[in-house]
Amino acid sequence: RKIKTFPKDIHVNNPIDLFELLLNVGWDKDTCAANTNWNEQRPYVGQSAATAILLQRCFGGDICLTTFGTKAHYFNIVNDIVVDLTRSELQNDQVKKCYDPEKYTKVKRWTGQVYHKNRDLVDRLIQNCKNHSI
Repeated sequence: RKIKTFPKDIHVNNPIDLFELLLNVGWDKDTCAANTNWNEQRPYVGQSAATAILLQRCFGGDICLTTFGTKAHYFNIVNDIVVDLTRSELQNDQVKKCYDPEKYTKVKRWTGQVYHKNRDLVDRLIQNCKNHSI
């Protein structure tokens, strides 16, 4: 069953399909957060905010924010399931702490600084993925 997605030009059935699309054509240095050294070997590094926004646009749910010192990391909760397409950017000791409900906050949908600050990055992800399908 095909899930209706927004934006309409991205054709994916589930978050795994979206991950494959981002890995193959989506993530690049121009979709990476500022002050992050992007490289092709680890294309998901610095992509958590824009990726979480795009995933929410496609599948709904909540965007969550957790921090480790000065580093912010975003992930999603969809139908009570944690979906984190950029989890691999975390260190092993950070993973368990990241998803502890006492350690993260939910970002209000379509409002707030995270959406405004990452708008151009999300638009670039959409452009990279446009008319591709898995």
